[in-house]
Amino acid sequence: METGIPLHPAIVHLPLGLAIALPFITAAIYYLIKTDKLDSLAWWIPVVLQVVVVIFTFTAMQIGEGDEEKVEKVVAEEYIEEHEEAGKIFLILGIASLLVLGAGIKSSKFQSALQAGSIALLLVSLGGGVYAGKLGGELVYKHGAASAFTNPDGAGVQPAAEEGKENKEQEDDDDD
Repeated sequence: METGIPLHPAIVHLPLGLAIALPFITAAIYYLIKTDKLDSLAWWIPVVLQVVVVIFTFTAMQIGEGDEEKVEKVVAEEYIEEHEEAGKIFLILGIASLLVLGAGIKSSKFQSALQAGSIALLLVSLGGGVYAGKLGGELVYKHGAASAFTNPDGAGVQPAAEEGKENKEQEDDDDD
């Protein structure tokens, strides 16, 4: 069912929101486990939440791939590719964070270091997500990606090839 409204932006907000909260949730759980206020089984909470981040990031990427052809009609491909690459980095960092979080479940002499390290890695992952989100926002608000869905006939939409030229001309004018 085609609604004319892309699903990618709606789906991608869940992993981004969790990515913002998760380092802080994980740090609190780490502290509470270390001070014996929570059982070590509580470490499963950030692991499960990170699974959700990874699944929804992957899903958002797949849905975004479906929207790409439509958006390329109004936005230069270089901007779309930059956003896509940032999304891939966010996914890779998310998987790495999940692996370290998961390794922190098993009791070993490295458990505390793995748990603490996972908090740092979650912060790095958050940075990757924020950057991907920033580029996505630029696609919509700076480069007009939304017009691919709001103007299906292309009326009033600047062609992607012209966009880069006009942006360059505008930057040159701003320099004067």
